Amino acid sequence: MKNMKLSILLVMTLSLTACGTAVKQDHPANESKPVVSTNGSNATQAGETTKEVVTEEASYVGQIDSNFIEVNTETEILTLLTNEVNNVDWNSIEKNAHVIVEYYKNENNQYVLTNIEITKNAQKENSQPTLVREEAAYAGKVDSNTIEVNTEFKTLTLQIGKVNNVDWNNIVKNAHVIVEYYKNENKQYVLTNIEITKNTKKENSQPTLVREEATYVGKVDSNSIEVNTEFKTLTLQIGKVKNVDWNSIEKNAHVIVEYYKNENNQYVLTNIEITKNAQKESSQPTMIREEAAYVGKVDSNSIEVNTEFKTLTLQIGKVKNVDWSSIEKNAHVIIEYYQNEKGQYVLTAIEVK
Repeated sequence: MKNMKLSILLVMTLSLTACGTAVKQDHPANESKPVVSTNGSNATQAGETTKEVVTEEASYVGQIDSNFIEVNTETEILTLLTNEVNNVDWNSIEKNAHVIVEYYKNENNQYVLTNIEITKNAQKENSQPTLVREEAAYAGKVDSNTIEVNTEFKTLTLQIGKVNNVDWNNIVKNAHVIVEYYKNENKQYVLTNIEITKNTKKENSQPTLVREEATYVGKVDSNSIEVNTEFKTLTLQIGKVKNVDWNSIEKNAHVIVEYYKNENNQYVLTNIEITKNAQKESSQPTMIREEAAYVGKVDSNSIEVNTEFKTLTLQIGKVKNVDWSSIEKNAHVIIEYYQNEKGQYVLTAIEVK
C-alpha cells in the first residue's frame, strides 16, 4: 500500500512538470523585433522606431548659418538642419529656386534634411553674365571711370574700365552708339564694347560753323566779346577776326555771328556782320547752321531736333528728297534753318553725319 502511494505521487509530479514546460514554450518573453535605424540598416535593439521621411517641393530661401537652410513649402516655412547633406554649394543656388527636399523630424523636433534636388536652371551658372546690346545716344563722361548714355527707355551710367583705346573726347554729344554691357554682382552696369556710327566721331577737319543773329553786348577783354542770341549769352574768342573796330559797334547793335566750338569747349568767332545802322534788314532772313541730334517726325510737315541748348520743331516743306524714316533716332545731323515772319523755324537743308 505504501508503495502504491509513492508511485501515484511520482506520476503526478512528472505530469505537472511536463505541463509547466509546455506553457513556457508556447509564450516566449521579450523578443526583439527588427526596426529601421537612423542609418537605414536593420537593428535588433528594442526601443528604436522607424523615421518618417517627407518628400515635397519647395522654394529655396537661403542659408541661415553654416548648419541650417530655410525653404518655403506650399503650406509653411521650414528650417532644415543640413549636417547629413554633403557636397552642396549652397551659394550657387539662387533665391526662390525650385527645389525638392527630403527630410524627417528628429528626437529634438528639428527637421533634418537628407537630400535636396535643384532643377537644372535654378542654379547660378558660373559662365559669363548676360550681355545686353542696344542702341543709345552718347551723353558724355561722368568721371574718369564712367560714361552716360541715353537708351530708348532709360539713362545708363556705364563703368568703362574694361574698354580701352577709345578717345571719349572724340565722340560728340548725342552721337548714335551701340553699347554692349552687363550688370555685375554690385549691380553696376559694366561696358564691354561700344560702336560709334562712322560719321558721328569728331573729324579732325574743319569744325562745324554756326551762323545766327545776335545782339552785341560788348568786349569782355582784349580776347573776347559777348553777344546775346535768341536763346543764350555767348562769350566769343575774337583772335581769328581782324580789322574790326570793336569800340565802333554800339551796344545792342544787331549782328550776325559765325562761330564754332573748339576742343577746349570755347566758342571761337570767325566772322561778324553788322547790319547798317544796327537795324534788322527786311531782305532775306538770316540762315542759322548748327549741329543737332535728330529726334523724329512730329507730323507730315515737321521734325524735331535737339541742339546744344534747345529743342527745335522745324518745318520741312522746303526740303525734298529726304527719307525721314531712314534717319535713326539721336543721329548726329547738321541743320540749316531760319525763322519766318510767323516765328516758325523753317528747315532749308539737313546733313546726316
